[in-house]
Amino acid sequence: TLLGGWAAAGQDLGLASSRLWLPNAEDCTLTSCFNAENICGRFSEACELTAESHFGTQVWASTAVEFSSAGRSFRRVAKGAFDRRACERGDFWVEVAYEGTWRLAGGSPHAKGLSLLALDITAVKLTLQVDEVCRSDGRGRLICLPAVPVLGQVCPCNRMDWRNNIGRTREDVRDACAPLDRQCPLLDNLYTKPELFSSYRATPLMVCLSQPAASASGGWSQPQDDGCRTKDE
Repeated sequence: TLLGGWAAAGQDLGLASSRLWLPNAEDCTLTSCFNAENICGRFSEACELTAESHFGTQVWASTAVEFSSAGRSFRRVAKGAFDRRACERGDFWVEVAYEGTWRLAGGSPHAKGLSLLALDITAVKLTLQVDEVCRSDGRGRLICLPAVPVLGQVCPCNRMDWRNNIGRTREDVRDACAPLDRQCPLLDNLYTKPELFSSYRATPLMVCLSQPAASASGGWSQPQDDGCRTKDE
């Protein structure tokens, strides 16, 4: 079977291989590399510091990415916590979702073993999920603050009024919070672009991607390794 063939190949190559490129890879413009057949799936990324305000407020986020066969939809969801420990225990207070569709462009003529992928980002959504943001003081006690002013510190968004936004999804943040580096570093500037390009390879167990780029020359002609992610079961 296809799955069995990939499993055997994974054992031969070692699924510990976590880089974009494989030695002695086939030219995917001449032969099927089965990347397209395996692009769909969901994977998660570990908690990391994604934003810090001028007031020292940090946001640690856990990110989940999904390529779905249903309508070829794409979704990247970053859930933010007040510190690393809160992130690791799933104590999230804010969520940012990047949604759109994916499309394939065949095998890569630039790098053997890789195929070409493009993303059309159609929506960027921010949801304030709770009314309080809590973190540990290091001695086991929780310090809790109102979530609205905390979000206002991280995302002033040109003095946007965040009151009455708890549990509400805002779909206007891409434009309202420009420029993002100063007005809302919580948002990933790259994924607010309308179109992204990436090179990839995929198996039933993992997806390996190049760093997405806003141009085909960056994402396809000169792909930069962004590592591999194991798909969620």
